[in-house]
Amino acid sequence: MTVAPASSATRSLRRRVLGRSRDQAKQERAVLILHDVTKQYPNGKLALRDVDLVIPEGDFVFLVGPSGAGKSTLIKLLIRDEVATRGAVVLDGQDVARLGRRQVPKMRRKIGIIFQDFKLLPSKTVYENVAFALEVTGTPRRKIRPAVDRVLALRPKDPDGLFLKGLLLYQKEDWQGAVDVWTVYLDVGEFHPAAPMVRTLFQTAKNNIGR
Repeated sequence: MTVAPASSATRSLRRRVLGRSRDQAKQERAVLILHDVTKQYPNGKLALRDVDLVIPEGDFVFLVGPSGAGKSTLIKLLIRDEVATRGAVVLDGQDVARLGRRQVPKMRRKIGIIFQDFKLLPSKTVYENVAFALEVTGTPRRKIRPAVDRVLALRPKDPDGLFLKGLLLYQKEDWQGAVDVWTVYLDVGEFHPAAPMVRTLFQTAKNNIGR
């Protein structure tokens, strides 16, 4: 994984960010600071060790590295899905580990993340999956239905729901089931806007059959 090397400047910047005034914040602003961050899982696996990273506001950053380098773990630390074993993660001036449980959802709204899986709830319908995000963020019930209807109106037509059926099976790692559903989907929906993505996922599922 590629990160900025540890330095005294990193430590100094962290102290200034956490203790600065509003006027100072306007002149010097880092949206993300990792200071001496180590993450070790209960099974003994060391995912990150002594990571120092500073990302100033407005920077465009790529985090690259081979599988197992700790990229996903670092992202989980940013959204408080995991907590560092040692060190500090400071996001937008807030020490993430010190946030109260009720503050975490509010903090997460500052971050946009595309997850590797689809975060769908298999026990809920498409409508309920979309509505659920609004419900848990406290949206008034009277506003949920119109909002969900607007989103679903943008969805390309798939009368048999094959696209989403395949996604749910893929999420559950039912590779053969996903392949069977998407075989039919691609036969009848070759020009569907989601077809290129489905072809990629289809091939991945096909490769995983029998593993």
